[in-house]
Amino acid sequence: MTEIMPVPRKIILLSYQQGAKRSYFLYQLNELLLISRGDLPVYL
Repeated sequence: MTEIMPVPRKIILLSYQQGAKRSYFLYQLNELLLISRGDLPVYL
């Protein structure tokens, strides 16, 4: 029997959600920095 221990789905979901939130936060922060420096045109 070569049965691999299953990783709990909660752990996978939590780590995925944390990673997604972190990358989204960094993306938003980068956008704000670019806008405040005036490198990006702001369309409102």
